[in-house]
Amino acid sequence: MGQGIVIVSRVSERDIKFRGIEILIDGNFAGNLKFGDSLEIEVDPGSHKLIATNRLKSKCVEFEAKPDETTEFETAGIALGGLWLIMAMLGTVAYKVTLEPTNRATSG
Repeated sequence: MGQGIVIVSRVSERDIKFRGIEILIDGNFAGNLKFGDSLEIEVDPGSHKLIATNRLKSKCVEFEAKPDETTEFETAGIALGGLWLIMAMLGTVAYKVTLEPTNRATSG
């Protein structure tokens, strides 16, 4: 039985395209995604918790990893409505984090 693979990418055109989004799996830091990046993580088969966070807002997805299969997710930083202009003038941006599966699994 082989490991499962989890791929998290940050490529949505809705993304604010700056600032990193931290990725954690089962509470352990896995990487910091900039816009256009992807991260590949090997995991043991079984249940896992994947978190994408900007340290203010987080999104969590629980999933089941299967041996020799790849499960893909996409994350993005999305600006929060009318606050965008005001926050940008103050040098910061109010944004939420999304984390969604892009496919169920592919065998490898």
